[in-house]
Amino acid sequence: ARQKLEAESMLCASGLPVVILRLTHVYGRGLGVGDEGGVLVRWIEQAIRDDEIEVVDGEVVERDYVHLRDVVSAVSACLHASPAVGGLYNIGSGSGRTLAGVARLIADIVGAETGRSVQVRQRVSPCPQPWRRRISIQRAAEEFGYAPQVQFADGVREMARAYRTTTTEACPL
Repeated sequence: ARQKLEAESMLCASGLPVVILRLTHVYGRGLGVGDEGGVLVRWIEQAIRDDEIEVVDGEVVERDYVHLRDVVSAVSACLHASPAVGGLYNIGSGSGRTLAGVARLIADIVGAETGRSVQVRQRVSPCPQPWRRRISIQRAAEEFGYAPQVQFADGVREMARAYRTTTTEACPL
């Protein structure tokens, strides 16, 4: 986070006409497939391969996820609307989701798609660090009409299908 703030400060101080879009947790089909890819891809993989997802401190960590298509729409809207130079805009869904809730959703989606029961195992770390991340997208909505369109469950379902399609040939389920 510190490096992002430093980069924003450098851009604003550069004298260039900049607009900064602050993206929350970006997810979507193809992101992370074939590498680490973050928690969504890791949990989709666990659900498909192991029938179990492990979540650490899932009830105290909350994130705002934004689909890649919504990010592309935000960039396009920003380019066409010419918002205020020097403006900072949050791009996300505007709502938070606990990691435990995300894991349960993935378990439900993968279970429905595979016909298998997927369990969510929750664990609490010795020193849980509550972290709630919900951002306001109001300024982006007002100034260039940003409004996320992709429902989280639909985006996760798309990711799970993409993962299964990508890995089925190498590792049949």
